[in-house]
Amino acid sequence: MSTASMTSSRIFRKLVFASCTAGAALLLFRSIPPMAVNHRPYSPPVHRDGQFSNATKEKYRRSFKFSLEPRSYKRRMPQRFWENKRNERGSEFDFVLLPTKPFCNPEHWLLLVVKSAVAHFNERMSLRNVLAKIKSSQLRIIFVLGKDSSANYNAVQESKFYNDIVVGNFEDTYANLTIKTLLSLKFVTRFCRDVKFIASVDDDVVMSISGIINYITALEANKNVVHCGDHLNKAAKVTRKGKWAIQIAKYDTTYYPPYCNGVCYIMSYEAASALHEMSLVTPSDIPIDDALITGILREKARIDLEKMPRGLCEHHSKR
Repeated sequence: MSTASMTSSRIFRKLVFASCTAGAALLLFRSIPPMAVNHRPYSPPVHRDGQFSNATKEKYRRSFKFSLEPRSYKRRMPQRFWENKRNERGSEFDFVLLPTKPFCNPEHWLLLVVKSAVAHFNERMSLRNVLAKIKSSQLRIIFVLGKDSSANYNAVQESKFYNDIVVGNFEDTYANLTIKTLLSLKFVTRFCRDVKFIASVDDDVVMSISGIINYITALEANKNVVHCGDHLNKAAKVTRKGKWAIQIAKYDTTYYPPYCNGVCYIMSYEAASALHEMSLVTPSDIPIDDALITGILREKARIDLEKMPRGLCEHHSKR
């Protein structure tokens, strides 16, 4: 056999060997099962209308955190509340009647601001008696009312005797409860700047004053918080029907920000002042005062929300 033939035979045998080796390797590779890798991006389960599923809602309820992003889950507010425009309802927040003597001084540590109805004189007397028994110069109480068109009540006489009545330039109706609360913030920021803490309460509340004092004693380190007394509503859905119905034109998103839903909440003067400043440039046409003050305004002012221990303040009906 010639040299050329031997060379060609060797080359052919090498090519055949290489081809067989590659084929065996390919068969071996194909016999290995593929890795179980899911390349599909995760997306939370949603319904057809774009709302989160119940499972996802429950997950967020269990691990709730107070994100301050305007568009985060369950904390979205309509854009008109984020815009800073002068509140056009200024005349309703004027004072018709104020205490005749200087009201607050640096000695006062806790101011109880009570939203009271005109006809609830007995409720006001009950709260006055509670504070009288404590006999603390660090506590002060003020009752905020609206005007009474029936002329069956003389606020001036009660104010002269107790010097703890504020009357605003609006009718004393349940629908004006938001205005009453905003007037309370205005009174605090104008006349009680030396007070350290403010408790906003209803006049039908049963309070543990000593318990509240013990609770807020340790709060001075963190002043940028509103403390809910009875219930912290983390996922309040906007109602479109019934007594608390809100038109979509006023509030076009599904949920309110988390807010204090109950008879009382406590905050520092700094927090109260921040809420008052926000109220001057934010629409106030939401009749649910807790949702507006401790929800919308608090969210806009970037103030945190916490829950107080049970039993510090409750409705009379719960006792």
